[in-house]
Amino acid sequence: MGTRSSAGTIPSVLLITLLGAVLALAAGRAWAQVDFTYVGTRGDRVYYVADTELTWMEAAEVCEAQGGHLVTIADEAENEMVRSASLVMGGADVWIGFSDHQAEGDWVWVDGSPVEFTNWADYGDGTEPDNNGGVEHFALMWGEAFGDPANRGAWADVAADVYAYAVLERTLPTLQVEATTLGPNEVRLEWTTTGPAPDTIRIERKEGLYGAWEMIQTVPGTAVEYTDGTVTAGVDHYYRLKSEEGPAVSGPSNYTVTNPGFVPFAPTNIQGFIVNPSYIQVSWQDNAVDEVGYLIQRKAGEFGTWQYAFPLPAGSWMYDDKVAY
Repeated sequence: MGTRSSAGTIPSVLLITLLGAVLALAAGRAWAQVDFTYVGTRGDRVYYVADTELTWMEAAEVCEAQGGHLVTIADEAENEMVRSASLVMGGADVWIGFSDHQAEGDWVWVDGSPVEFTNWADYGDGTEPDNNGGVEHFALMWGEAFGDPANRGAWADVAADVYAYAVLERTLPTLQVEATTLGPNEVRLEWTTTGPAPDTIRIERKEGLYGAWEMIQTVPGTAVEYTDGTVTAGVDHYYRLKSEEGPAVSGPSNYTVTNPGFVPFAPTNIQGFIVNPSYIQVSWQDNAVDEVGYLIQRKAGEFGTWQYAFPLPAGSWMYDDKVAY
């Protein structure tokens, strides 16, 4: 390998801190808090860089604790994304999730991704990986402070006792949502999350098939339900969710649709008048406008079971129960 670059200075202003901090316990050493700073987004992948230098093994463990893994690189564009993590840390070298510590010469990604791209450094008088001393099994990306400009962003294999900054890759979680009508002006949304909870969840809605999607609310990433009390009765309401992590926003979840419909106003002032032992006359105030009818229920005794007695047409305000007992 070439001479490892020195760790650059950390910018005084961090962009975004990921999920607080991780207390890393590795190699018998307790680390202070490790914070992560947002680097960028590519599709549904979000990238962060740690603010503390770690060994490769420690870095892999800390990234797993954050619900992700040391970054894997599939192409030149993703390599450039990871290279930008070095800039966030002042040009320092960064870890990637590539190693052959299980079997010499068999380089694998930590998440099992196929090896479709490599970017090993070429110094002119030698190339990486070279397994110098027979102990170099972990891939490091040379940072922007590396002395050889031609190899900045290139990879080198280094030993287990080298320290660098971890680049964390996380996949935005998948959401599955379902809507239930509670009444003419309320819809309840319930959803499940696959993967670690995001920072927040964006709730979007549109009215009618050809309506425009609009964000109506954001809720914490740990939330599993939301009640929308601003719906319009009789209109199809479509809902979908998106995960948010820092400035990164996922693609939409499935969409769900419900129509609150019109729920008539309930009757009031219900009264019963005993005409004789087997005849009770029941009356009420009819408050509904768009009802299609009434269903009368009754039960015998305080602890009896409610049962339907008789259907009535719209506009009814009285019922004669002549089978009372």
